[in-house]
Amino acid sequence: MDTSKKDSAQRQIESAIALLRQRKLDCAITLAAAAENMLPTTDEPHLHQALQTYHDHNEFDINLVINWLKHSGEPFNAIIAESEGVIVIARAITKFIAIHFQASQPMVEFIEWAIDKGYLPDGFRQISSKPTTQSTGDF
Repeated sequence: MDTSKKDSAQRQIESAIALLRQRKLDCAITLAAAAENMLPTTDEPHLHQALQTYHDHNEFDINLVINWLKHSGEPFNAIIAESEGVIVIARAITKFIAIHFQASQPMVEFIEWAIDKGYLPDGFRQISSKPTTQSTGDF
């Protein structure tokens, strides 16, 4: 398989979206976090960057669920909310856009859905105006 970091991250994000739709929140979060982490650091605005600023001034742990899913230890059981999956996927999407200045149609549709459901503020609709890439899967 010939691929790039961009193509792999896009496939992982689109797969995470499909997994969230199937209510496989743990898998969706893990895959979206992997996509986010494979993208290079950027000073361009994106959701994780904004959450880090908030985290620095509060006791809110933006990586709590991600770290729980990645590492052994207690507690052995957890309840994962759909909103947590949405936020991690949105983090990956906004970082993808910050790096590549484009989004795939599944990414745009996901952001629109998340706004309509009240998970993200209306200001995220600007993502819909980004140029779209070809989807890398059938979502």
